[in-house]
Amino acid sequence: MGLPRNRSEGNPTFRSPRAPFMMTLRELRKMRHLWNSPAQQDDRKLVAFLSSRPYTPLYDALRTTLTVIGCMPSQSSVAHVD
Repeated sequence: MGLPRNRSEGNPTFRSPRAPFMMTLRELRKMRHLWNSPAQQDDRKLVAFLSSRPYTPLYDALRTTLTVIGCMPSQSSVAHVD
């Protein structure tokens, strides 16, 4: 008994006889090929257009996202203790 050749073969959800009749399983089954190979994008055109690679520090991105969705108070509402 060896390991499955790809991830979709190891998942019984994709082999389910109900998959053709359940919309979510049917659509997941159609997308199996996307998980079998890595997806990489070439950013040379973007870098040429912007003249540098855009970079947002992880801390700033997380803070902004959590503030916008209401999981973290905004900087203006946080009381600063000196």
